[in-house]
Amino acid sequence: MKIPKELRTVTTLSKTIALIMFISMPIIGFFIGRNYQMALDTIKTVETSIKITPTTFPIICPMDAMLCPDGSSVGRIAPNCDFAPCPTGIVVKKNPVIPPTPSSYVCPTTGYVDCMPGPGPVKSNCSSAYLQWAKKNCPNFNGAAY
Repeated sequence: MKIPKELRTVTTLSKTIALIMFISMPIIGFFIGRNYQMALDTIKTVETSIKITPTTFPIICPMDAMLCPDGSSVGRIAPNCDFAPCPTGIVVKKNPVIPPTPSSYVCPTTGYVDCMPGPGPVKSNCSSAYLQWAKKNCPNFNGAAY
């Protein structure tokens, strides 16, 4: 294929365009590279300014408990996960559960007794004495729901 003569001729315009490209391209490349390097340095500065020390992590202790002589219990405390000291001189009065007598027993209306554990006091109708009484004396008694 033959290229026309006007495309092969060096003119003043083509010299000017080549001169502008040879001067401007390295300068533009320099500024782009400098901005890229500054962005990398900023990222490295942020990474080195964030230092993680062992105290920034939460200390997780086992969830076991120790029984104290007064009947209370204490758990472990950070940072060494040692047991907390037992309370001294504090008397905790517990309300005793008075079991009902067989004369006060009443048959359950639904046939079941709700013995699901909860935050409240122990349910008196879940005692083995009541359950045995209900089996003997309540015709529609089916048992306890745990």
